[in-house]
This record gives sequence, C-alpha cells and structure tokens, in this order.
Amino acid sequence: MSNVIDFISMKKRKHEEQLFNLFRKANSFQNREQIDKLVDEKKLTVEDHKRFLAFLAHLQAKNIEPTELFQSVLTLSKYQFEQRYPFNWFTVVQNCLTFLTIIKEKNHKQYERFLSLR
Repeated sequence: MSNVIDFISMKKRKHEEQLFNLFRKANSFQNREQIDKLVDEKKLTVEDHKRFLAFLAHLQAKNIEPTELFQSVLTLSKYQFEQRYPFNWFTVVQNCLTFLTIIKEKNHKQYERFLSLR
C-alpha cells in the first residue's frame, strides 16, 4: 500500500514541478503545447472545485477580475507577478490550471479565446 501512496505523491510532485517550470518564466503563452498537455492531464476532483470556488469568492471580495489575474500569471514572470499581486504565485498557478481545465471541458471556444489573448 505504501508503494501506491509513494507513486501518487511522486506523480503529484512531478506535476507540480511541470507547472512551476512552465509558469515561472514570463509569457507562458509561448508554450501552448505544454499548457494543453497539462490541462489534458489534469483530473479535476471535488476538492479542486471547492478550492477554485473559494478562490473566486476571495477575488470577488478584493474586486479582482479572475481572467485578468490568470492572464497575468501566464504572461508575467513569477517575480513580476508577485510584485503586482498580493497572492501566492503557485496558488494562482494551480487555480489557473483548474480554470483552464474547466473551460476546456465545458466551452472549448472560450478556452481557445482565452489562450489567444495576450
């Protein structure tokens, strides 16, 4: 059983490393294939949805437009993002991936439109 748990945690850690490496540089839009791959590999859980909805509520309370924030995390470097926004960068990256996964599943045209904005 511990082998299964180790495998799951290793897979999660590898996924987080891929996210970190893709998003930490400025203009992640240039790596569209990698973004698509991460979105396609993402399996949403109930926890992901709960965390995402709580994050959206927090953004609404701070009067921050979610799509603007997610575009910023894709276009700015980690350092630039942290200078501009009072949020944990990696939390926004994770929520951006959840956002992209949801819109790709529900409205592929919106997904394409979002990733074409720069």
